[in-house]
Amino acid sequence: MAAKVRRAEIEERMDAGYSYDQAVKEVDAIIKANNEAAEAEDMLPPPQPQGTKPLESTLRELFQLVDKDQSGTITAGEMATAFSRLRAPG
Repeated sequence: MAAKVRRAEIEERMDAGYSYDQAVKEVDAIIKANNEAAEAEDMLPPPQPQGTKPLESTLRELFQLVDKDQSGTITAGEMATAFSRLRAPG
């Protein structure tokens, strides 16, 4: 599909009086710029919904809730306690 669009863009420019080489250069430059812009957009963090905390803050708070002895590591017992609290009804 992309190849058909590229070819149509080149033909459109040639109909407007461009040489084939000029049309190819211009279309390829546009495609390259669009691809780079899309990649840059993909690298941006997703927008933060209003009224929510950043993920890092939430994870830090969760870690502190599970790490009962404040050792900086979560033991198997602390993890089991956390899971049993999550499973507990109501």
